[in-house]
Amino acid sequence: MTDQEKALLEERRKENAIKTLFYNRYFAIRYISAAYLFVNLYWAAVLYMTQDYLAMMVPVTMFSLAALTMWEQFKMFSRDQKQAKMTYRFYQTVIGVNSLLAVITLTGQISFLFPFLLVNQQSMIVLLFVQGTGILLAVWILTKLKRINKNVDKQYLRLKQYLATHK
Repeated sequence: MTDQEKALLEERRKENAIKTLFYNRYFAIRYISAAYLFVNLYWAAVLYMTQDYLAMMVPVTMFSLAALTMWEQFKMFSRDQKQAKMTYRFYQTVIGVNSLLAVITLTGQISFLFPFLLVNQQSMIVLLFVQGTGILLAVWILTKLKRINKNVDKQYLRLKQYLATHK
């Protein structure tokens, strides 16, 4: 390998390291989005098995939005990152849907969207816990996205340190 090839290889390695640092700012967001994607996929599959096709619209829509979010996250492997607008809207939607589901749960009308559960106090408590956790995760992700957009997240500070030492 010539010195010129070594220099080119080192430059590519540095550029990929910088892209990875930018990409890792969204690490938790990507994994939580993937979790939402699979939860909605499984929920839709269970509703399909119970032949509750109308109720399937909720998890299928959320699955589709999560898939778009994952696509947006995939495209973030770049030095020139744009704001994750689709991801932001998805998590706002998650808060809205989980809030609506919590109201439905509190009114005891869970048999339409969750026909595989018994309508009893234990099921309602578990559902409210899951919905509350979903809302809290979404709020945390929205806060994280705001910090990333303002460049005040911890990963960006590490990125700035890396760039300062590797110019």
